[in-house]
Amino acid sequence: MEDNKDKLDTKEYAGWNKNSLLKNKLRETEERFKILFDYAPDGYYISDLKGNFIDGNRAAERITGYERQELMGKNYFKIGILSPKYILKAVKALRRNRIGEPTGPEEFVLIRKDQKPIEVEISTYPIKINGDYFVLGIARDISKRKHLEKALENSENEKLVILNSTPIHILYQDRDNKIIWANKSVCDYVKKDLTEIKGKKCYQIWEGSSTPCKECLVDRVWKTGDTEKGERRLKDGKYWSIEIIPIKNYDGEITGIIETALDITEQKQV
Repeated sequence: MEDNKDKLDTKEYAGWNKNSLLKNKLRETEERFKILFDYAPDGYYISDLKGNFIDGNRAAERITGYERQELMGKNYFKIGILSPKYILKAVKALRRNRIGEPTGPEEFVLIRKDQKPIEVEISTYPIKINGDYFVLGIARDISKRKHLEKALENSENEKLVILNSTPIHILYQDRDNKIIWANKSVCDYVKKDLTEIKGKKCYQIWEGSSTPCKECLVDRVWKTGDTEKGERRLKDGKYWSIEIIPIKNYDGEITGIIETALDITEQKQV
């Protein structure tokens, strides 16, 4: 009997020990996920299906300016964290989450605790925890990217203002010698909009011809890879100083052509 009792105690101990190990592993796993959640570079938050905050990580605190304790249990539709312009978009996203669909990434503007707006990109995912459904949201701070995009846009606009202000005709052509872009001087001269010029060949624009010009400088540049200069007289009697400049990639291959033309008729008539 004692031997059987010892065997039973041993089995019970082994079972208890196994359960203890499983609990420890589970606890370690939860701790790992908590660390990953808390130290993720993007803002992670969990909300219920009504928009009430359940939890958030450190990046979410950094993005919003709120400590997580200030947000927990609060509804993001009611506390002013969403810019009014984006509330309807957030409502639509939550509706999709309720039927089990993820959303995003979509751009939103949040209002930080200090009342400063911040641009973010948010993706949401329906999740299940202990039998209940919630939403995992991932918010990425894109304010620097948007600032750079705006700066680039302003820079491009400045370049366009400069290019469209010069009396020099400027054409940009692709590998098929089709016009991709032309400045205002070109459009004014041929009395056509850029939309009417795009896709045409330069000789169709300048000469109204269906065949390339004789001794075409553009063709020569494609063959030599060097900048070419020359003069040409058009049908209207005007003289033009022409320069053809190849655009090359890092491998030295020509990817496009810039053609400039300056009216030198007055100089020729002196």
